[in-house]
This record gives sequence, structure tokens and C-alpha cells, in this order.
Amino acid sequence: MSHHDPDLSHRVDPRPDSLRDENPRQGFSAPSEWLRGGHDEPRGHYGRGPRGYRRSDDRIRESICDRLTVSEAVDASDMEVGVHDGIVTLSGSVEDRPQKRMAEWVAEDEPGVNDVENRLEIRRGFWSGAAPSREQQAQRASHAQTKLR
Repeated sequence: MSHHDPDLSHRVDPRPDSLRDENPRQGFSAPSEWLRGGHDEPRGHYGRGPRGYRRSDDRIRESICDRLTVSEAVDASDMEVGVHDGIVTLSGSVEDRPQKRMAEWVAEDEPGVNDVENRLEIRRGFWSGAAPSREQQAQRASHAQTKLR
């Protein structure tokens, strides 16, 4: 079994400059595509399992959690991963927008995933101070109620 490295920050983008400027994801359906040569179409029989086979939600969730845990590009310590009928829901918060994108790419690249709902909030960056997150609002409300007692 080969090790799959979801951290692609150290890889060089092999596409021509003209493609890189237009759309950073154009030509790549997921991070593993970089490792397979950048083709949108599956090669050979990749992804074609036995008739009626469907990967379990628990197995998908465990694998995504494992990959996020070993990723050097994503701090997943404030993140939750849920899977229902092959639809992954990422919730919680990450440090910045690149981590949010990378977490989504890791999830969508997992075999058996039909869709990814990325509900991750960004803790820092340009817009982080513009409006408090739901968690921050709840903490402030709880703190305010404590002061009133």
C-alpha cells in the first residue's frame, strides 16, 4: 500500500502559466490528480469496484480524518468531519482560506465521496475580524449571561 501525501504545498504546478493564472484548479479534479499526472479522466479501471459495492460512511470518515491528521497543510484540531450517504460535511474552523480549500480537496479526493459540504469558518486572515463566528457569538452571549447573575 503506497502512502498518499495530501500536502501538495511543496509540489510545482506543471501547467503552463496561462492555465495557472485563469483557474488554479483547472485541469485537476483533486490533489491525487497531481500524483497521477493531471488527467481529469480516470486511467484504466481506476474507481471501478464490484457491482453493488459502496464504501461505508464510517470508513470514508475514518480515512479522511487520518489524512487530515497527517497533513502538514491543514490544522484539523478545530474541525469535525461527518459523512452521510457519501456526502462529507466539514465543520468547525481553520486558520485561513488555503487550509479550508485543502481540507475540502482532501475530502473530495477520498474514494466513495459523492459531495463535500464545506462549512469551515476561517479564524484569521483579512476577513476574520469582520464578523464574529457563531461559536464566538455563543461564547460572548454565555459570558454576558454570567455577568448578569
